[in-house]
Amino acid sequence: MARQVKQRKRAREILRDLTVRSPLSSAERELAKLVRQPLVILIASLLFALLTGSQLVFMSRIMGWLPGGHVERRRVLEVTREERWMRRHMENVYMLQFEGTAPGVRGGSVEVSRDVWEFHRRDDFVEVVWFLPDPQPYLRKGVDPAALGLSITMLAAELFVSGYMIRSIWLTSRRRAKPRPDEGGAHE
Repeated sequence: MARQVKQRKRAREILRDLTVRSPLSSAERELAKLVRQPLVILIASLLFALLTGSQLVFMSRIMGWLPGGHVERRRVLEVTREERWMRRHMENVYMLQFEGTAPGVRGGSVEVSRDVWEFHRRDDFVEVVWFLPDPQPYLRKGVDPAALGLSITMLAAELFVSGYMIRSIWLTSRRRAKPRPDEGGAHE
């Protein structure tokens, strides 16, 4: 019994020593609490901006605005519309079938929007883009302008949030660094 009492007393002393010898002062702990939430939001918005930016780069490479990809003109063999079950209902899937799946290979198809599907007919020529070694073809004019506009808007919003959070963290840390009049210029 006496041994347990001594152990508890020793544990309380160690705990007290740890709290007294904390590497951060109370003002620094308070600043860390104030900065934690904006910092989490900043990291999340930068990660989303990275993902959206990589998607925009990929769209730009498909459109030909940035270099990359292997582009070939291919003749459209067939323009088809298929009905598929998607999430408990039937949806139309529009396909362009053309010659060649990848450079040097015969036969291929790409899923397109209805607007692109209505525009092309059999024996039309289309520009097809491949990013080797990926065998997936992309149609040069197949990027939806609405998706491109949405991605640009999302990237702008994510960068705005990131900038606002950087400003918030900077102002909070700057405000806490200045001595308060009631403290007499002393920091803890």
